[in-house]
Amino acid sequence: RLDNINLIFIHIFEHEFFLRIAQSFPLVKALTLVNMKPQNGKQTDDNQNLPIIEYAHLTTLDLTKSHLDYIEQFLLDTKTTLPSNVHLSVVYQALRKVTQNLKVMLHESIVQN
Repeated sequence: RLDNINLIFIHIFEHEFFLRIAQSFPLVKALTLVNMKPQNGKQTDDNQNLPIIEYAHLTTLDLTKSHLDYIEQFLLDTKTTLPSNVHLSVVYQALRKVTQNLKVMLHESIVQN
């Protein structure tokens, strides 16, 4: 049984990679991601049809050395669901920027509808 996963790579991680991790290790409790490279296909329309990734047993998520795209990947509820009691480690400025981007996206969505 694997409880802790550390992902430290120079390659880009896309949505499908995180889906495979969640499916292969459904009981993972701690996840650390170290990757400063942005995702490639983040802005494509195809992302809206991707399944939502669930990490039901995750208690610790460390994104302190991760690109903004990965912070958004884990915090945007249309991409990933996390337990409400997960301990999140993230650089404050990065979190602030991601949440500001989400506010802008939400506002644009409301204006368009």
